[in-house]
Amino acid sequence: MPRRKAEPRRTDGEGTIQYRQSTGQWIGRLSLGIDPRTGRRIRPGVTGKTQQEVSLKLAQLRVKQLGGQAVVVSRESVGFWLEQWFDTYYKPHRKANTVAKVAGSIHRIKASPLAEIPLSRLTQDEVQKWINSLGTLLAEATIRTTLCTLSMSLERLVKQKKLVFNPATDVKVPLNARKAEEARAMDPEVLKKFLAAVEKSPYRAPILFMLNTGMRSGEMCALDIEDYQPRIRICKSWSSAANAVQQSTKTASSTRTIPCPAALDPIMKRHMFSLHHKAPTDPLFQTVTRAHGRLKPTHLDDIVGRIADEIGEEWITPHSLRHTYCSTLFRQGVKINVVSNLLGHKDVSTTYGIYIHMVPQELDEAAEAIGKVMLGG
Repeated sequence: MPRRKAEPRRTDGEGTIQYRQSTGQWIGRLSLGIDPRTGRRIRPGVTGKTQQEVSLKLAQLRVKQLGGQAVVVSRESVGFWLEQWFDTYYKPHRKANTVAKVAGSIHRIKASPLAEIPLSRLTQDEVQKWINSLGTLLAEATIRTTLCTLSMSLERLVKQKKLVFNPATDVKVPLNARKAEEARAMDPEVLKKFLAAVEKSPYRAPILFMLNTGMRSGEMCALDIEDYQPRIRICKSWSSAANAVQQSTKTASSTRTIPCPAALDPIMKRHMFSLHHKAPTDPLFQTVTRAHGRLKPTHLDDIVGRIADEIGEEWITPHSLRHTYCSTLFRQGVKINVVSNLLGHKDVSTTYGIYIHMVPQELDEAAEAIGKVMLGG
């Protein structure tokens, strides 16, 4: 039998072709890496009577499995790839605050045993076991953010044909993860004590402004004097990561226009008259220090924290003022879809998810309505 001419050397990802003497057939295999769900190597095969036939079948298999592109299984570690992905594909295209949050997730992953695993050997089981281990250590929201960061970075490898499957797909957050604390607002009695203490504060105006507009502290601190109108357009926010005002809000739905109560106007007029810097583009809320710089969310944390300690309600934070604004609207009978728009939530379901415990009247009314239909009550 004449010696068969060897096929030209095939490049990575094109597969391998061998002749099997026992069957008299050519066998080709395409390496698609590791199945993250089973941990086993994925190597679909084809057979043919000639080397050329098998080569053609492998090419057809690549088209079917990979859109015609060869898969080059990445040998980098998870930690090494995360740094590359963050610097190249994520950081240049995101807001500073979002970048800071994802950077925290990457630091968390790189400090774990997962970071040393080669991408070619990373399985879904390993990702799930690691996520499970975080359940007793971190809050549910933090675990979800961390998992999302890992999944986004691995999905980029799938698009680049360096991974066949995303090992973070279908990984579940453990049930024992700590849930986010329920939004807590000041009841009328606590609010009365809080307002009395605020009267003595040099930062009375910004605190009353937050209580009467429901703005996030970052949104309020980004306002300039020229932004104060009977109806305020919220379209920017303070970025702690960049230490500057960013010309966008937390989310697209956070960009909104809200009215200011008429009773707030004389307070704001006196406040603006007393400001050290009065140009239209100067900050609307300034510190009372010698620099008279822009008031920042970190300043508000300290200011509100001191007042909260003074009245014995240490749990109160600047975000509690937003919750109190919302609960007050509910007590006054304002519909939840209106409240949702004022708060800048994406939809009413978001507002319900955060504040449903503050609208017991609607729950009671719903129970009575179903009782009348089902039981004739």
